[in-house]
Amino acid sequence: MTTITVSAVLFDMDGVLIDTEPLWDEAERMVATECGFTLPDSMLDATRGVRIREVVREWQRVFPGHDIPLEATCAAITAAVEDTIRMEGKPREGVLPFLDELHRAGIPCALASSSPRPLIAAVLDTLGIADAFREVVSGDDVAHGKPHPEIYMTAASRIRMAPASCAAIEDALAGMQAARASGAYCIALPDPSITSSPELAAASHVCSSFTRLASHCSFTSLLAIDCSPHPDTP
Repeated sequence: MTTITVSAVLFDMDGVLIDTEPLWDEAERMVATECGFTLPDSMLDATRGVRIREVVREWQRVFPGHDIPLEATCAAITAAVEDTIRMEGKPREGVLPFLDELHRAGIPCALASSSPRPLIAAVLDTLGIADAFREVVSGDDVAHGKPHPEIYMTAASRIRMAPASCAAIEDALAGMQAARASGAYCIALPDPSITSSPELAAASHVCSSFTRLASHCSFTSLLAIDCSPHPDTP
C-alpha cells in the first residue's frame, strides 16, 4: 500500500467541483460559429483546462482568415458559460461532503482555476462553497496559465504551504502537468476524454469521483490518501 500525507488541498474548478466542461464546449462552439468557422472536437480536447485567452489565441493562430477579436471573443464565451452556471449549475458527485470533511479536520484548501474571477464567483456562489477556500487564485492572477505550474505555486504560497505538502485535484491533462510541475501530489479525477491517456500514470492517484476518493482518505489534522491500486481506481 502506498499512502501520501498532505497538509493542504488545492482544487481545480471546471470539471472538478462542477461539470462545466460541456458548458465550455457548447459556448466555444457557438461563438466559433458566430466567428465563421467550425471548432473540431480535437481542438476542444487539446485546450481543455487552459485559460480562455490562450484558447482564443489558438483560434487566431489556426483560423487566421476569420475576425476573432481577443477580448470580445473571450467575453462572449465566458458570459455564455456564466449564465448557464447560475441557472443550472450543480456540484459534482461527492464534492460537498468531501469539502465538509476537510473543513471539520481543519485542513486548509485553496482554489487554483484557469477561469476568470467572475466565473469563479458564479460557481462558488451557485454551489454555496465560497467559505470552503482560504484563497482563490484565478487565471487572471498569474502571468502563465496551465500547464505552467505558476497557479499552483501561487495558491500554495497564499495559504503558506509548500507545494510538496499539498495535494492538487485535477481533471484535465494541462492541469495535471501544472500540479506535478509545481511539486504537489496530483490526484486525478479525469475527464472522460482522457481516461485512456498514458499521462494519467504520472498522477499519484486516479479516481472516478469524490465519493470514491473519500473512501481512500483518512481525515485528521493531515489528509492521508491511500494511493493503491494505481493508476485506474474505480
